[in-house]
Amino acid sequence: MVARSFLVNIECPYSNYHFISQTLTNTYASVVGNRPPQSQTKTSTSSATSTTASLSQKTVEVATLTIGNTPQQHMPVQKPSSIQASPQKPHVATVSTNTTLHEEKTWVEITSKKATQAIFAKQSVWVEKAEPDSDTTTLKQAAQKEDALAQYWLAKRYEKGNGLEKNLKEAEKWYEVSAKAGCPESMYALAAIYAPENCSKEDLAKSVKFLTTAAEQNYAPAQNALGYCFEKGVTVKQDYKRAFELYSLAADQKFSPAIQRKAHCFEFGYGCEKNLVEAVKYYKIAADLGNGFAQNNLAICYQLALGCEKNLNEAFILFGKAALQGFSEAQFNLGFCYHNGIGCVKDLASAFKWYRQAAEKNDGQAQFYVGSFLANGSAGKPDPVEAIKWYERAAQGGFAQAQDSLGYCYEKGIGCQKSPEKAVELYKRACAQNYAPAQNNLAFCLEHGQGLVKNIPDAIKLYMLSAEQKHAPAQFNLGRCYGKGIGVNVNVNEEVRLFTLAANQGNAHAQHSLAICKEKGIGCLKDLGMAVKLYMTSAAQGFAPAQYSLSRCYGCAIGVKQNFPKEVEYCQLAAKQGHPLARNSLAYCYEKAIGCAANPREAFRLYELAAQQSCTRAQYNLGRCLKYGIGCIRDLTSGKSWLQKAVEGGERDAYFELKKQ
Repeated sequence: MVARSFLVNIECPYSNYHFISQTLTNTYASVVGNRPPQSQTKTSTSSATSTTASLSQKTVEVATLTIGNTPQQHMPVQKPSSIQASPQKPHVATVSTNTTLHEEKTWVEITSKKATQAIFAKQSVWVEKAEPDSDTTTLKQAAQKEDALAQYWLAKRYEKGNGLEKNLKEAEKWYEVSAKAGCPESMYALAAIYAPENCSKEDLAKSVKFLTTAAEQNYAPAQNALGYCFEKGVTVKQDYKRAFELYSLAADQKFSPAIQRKAHCFEFGYGCEKNLVEAVKYYKIAADLGNGFAQNNLAICYQLALGCEKNLNEAFILFGKAALQGFSEAQFNLGFCYHNGIGCVKDLASAFKWYRQAAEKNDGQAQFYVGSFLANGSAGKPDPVEAIKWYERAAQGGFAQAQDSLGYCYEKGIGCQKSPEKAVELYKRACAQNYAPAQNNLAFCLEHGQGLVKNIPDAIKLYMLSAEQKHAPAQFNLGRCYGKGIGVNVNVNEEVRLFTLAANQGNAHAQHSLAICKEKGIGCLKDLGMAVKLYMTSAAQGFAPAQYSLSRCYGCAIGVKQNFPKEVEYCQLAAKQGHPLARNSLAYCYEKAIGCAANPREAFRLYELAAQQSCTRAQYNLGRCLKYGIGCIRDLTSGKSWLQKAVEGGERDAYFELKKQ
């Protein structure tokens, strides 16, 4: 038995938090590069199982403070131990309850392809000079008389097509005239014009120059944007202290994006002393002003008790408020809360709804979850074909988890035409991101020559890389290789060590294999009691080979008292999953009335099923039944044929049965 990674089949796929402080531009992302700030250092979150838990939330109808059909005030606050934890290694950001928030939050913002020019967008909660009620003719006259603010509003109308025909060139002309007259609003508008996506470095420098001039006039949006430039080193020397000063100037004017960025600085100690309590304070101020990013980050603080008391209900409400504003990160987190009942009642239909809303905004992680729900039927009838579409979208966006799962679908032909070659290609893309499950799956393909030339040494290398990341299926597969001498020298001690590591993570394959080692004394001292415990643990996860092994223990008094009804019970569980040895053993129990009432017809049926699966013992038993008419009409010719097949498979009893007259 080989352990594989198929993440679309997991009951509750956990992933890491979406962390974002403020929507940033694709333009700035391309300039800053692909390396996160060196000062950001995080460890994985510590919950009941010391692994990373992902946030999610419930839909919040803000007007009534009702979440779904359940009043918010009736929702119990969950204890830390009730937060479910991730069974896999996070690949975007990790958090720790002993350190600061969301390690790679800033980097997630920068590299986000779904980001827009929102760094230049003004928040409605920030009081600006109101647009005059004047008609366009009057506004034009005022603009011609060198009224800088009128020139700005005229440019705005040209840009938006408000009251006159949309004309971007005319808008830019009037912005330039107004900016020369010293209007900071126009300078800021020009900064945005000069910094479209994929602009040149020269235009980006012009954009920063306009921001600098506008910021000098105490224009809050420009101060905030310029602060970001200093924080990230966009056309200027990186200077956290200067960034903090600029954020503070804009924050003093109650500009919520700047308040949010100031909180971020306190969180990581950028330009100031790290202070989580102060970070929470400013996140709350910005959140109260309606800033969706701050609401999302404050919710995370409440969820993880970072700089404040843990409050899952409040976290849930804040996620909901941000989600209703259309922020994909909060929508994903809200969906995750519904998915796992964090701060709310578990509701898979609502979870799917919010995952889908985030997915439609090109959130790769949400797209993966939508695909998983569709594949598993978690919120309705399974639809593997539609699931593939969402996996493909997430995979195209570079989401390793989706690349891996999509690869598995192509490998097995789930929802698509089977293509081992496409599977390998996708596994390789995920492996390029050091994604452990994909390393394990690609190693399996290399080991068995699926979709590419068989290469055992490379398979072992990948199993090792994945196992080093504590990926349980890879630990099991590597242990299997050591036990059988596949690509490495036989080493039963290493086999047992790796099985133990994987078994301790709850891997059913490893638990079963380790139990066999304990039962037989392979690479360890024989311990029948421990073997039975491991068989039970694995069997409880529905692993058919372990269920059969446990039935064998009850039938033969191996580590437990002999108990034929229990033998039958576990044989039935394994046989329902099509396990051939279990079918054969259960059939024998029905034939001989061992632990159950005699049922020769059912015995014959099970022998036949197992025999068709090439189980030689079942072929012998089926031939015997046909020869003597046990549970069937006597058929010497067919009986002889099955007995001959059993002999060819090495079944000695079949040989002697054929010799009988």
